[in-house]
Amino acid sequence: MPSDASVLRGPLARDVAVRALVLRSVVKIAMAVSKRDSMSEEDFSAIRDHYLRLVLPYVPAFGIEDGVFLIEEDPARLEAAWPAAICRIEHFQVMAWALGRLDALPPYDTIADITLLDLPALKEPAQLPFAVLRPAGEIDHAGKVGELWYWRIQVHKLVRDGAPLPPSDETDKLGLRTYADYARWLAETSSAMGILPAPIGGDFPAFGKPYRDLADEELGRIYNITYQRHYSFTWLRRLALMNDWDHAKQNL
Repeated sequence: MPSDASVLRGPLARDVAVRALVLRSVVKIAMAVSKRDSMSEEDFSAIRDHYLRLVLPYVPAFGIEDGVFLIEEDPARLEAAWPAAICRIEHFQVMAWALGRLDALPPYDTIADITLLDLPALKEPAQLPFAVLRPAGEIDHAGKVGELWYWRIQVHKLVRDGAPLPPSDETDKLGLRTYADYARWLAETSSAMGILPAPIGGDFPAFGKPYRDLADEELGRIYNITYQRHYSFTWLRRLALMNDWDHAKQNL
């Protein structure tokens, strides 16, 4: 765990609650776009305008990607953008957890439940003054779990192909020669410390099997979940340049 001096520098609870509110509007509008063909233009406009008005006072917190989607009016561009926008619920879920509105995050192979968007405390700007963050140590611990999973998705091909590790005195002492060896060691030691679930087949567990055996569709799903959670925790832990949401991707 980092020192108290480092963990106290993260965003304020209100900043996190505003981020959650913005992300909620992004996902709600994306859901409406996905069903646009089955509703009248009046109904669609009413839904979009409602969720846009909720967050217009917080334009500086939009971030570039969310801001572009929120103000986009071209139907073709909205249609192309909604699948990625709806996945922002993974970011929203992390914010909800950090604000103590979820007891725990689901496993990294489980997508966020859409009913999260109906959490009363995260639906209205009037709730912003009452936001309270979890202890910084809890957020930092969850962020380190995200780092482990993000590392695992990055080295998937190296593990699968049995690629050798770069020379290192530390890994040599542990008898680790390949990325598969290191993934096994990380899975086992992290499980023993209660950080990860029990490994399966000497690897990170996902979808009831070793990570290395995941199908392409499963890999895509876990990548989306992991990337967004890790991105969110990078911001929450103030590891991004100037603690800026858009800069977080440069520090992953």
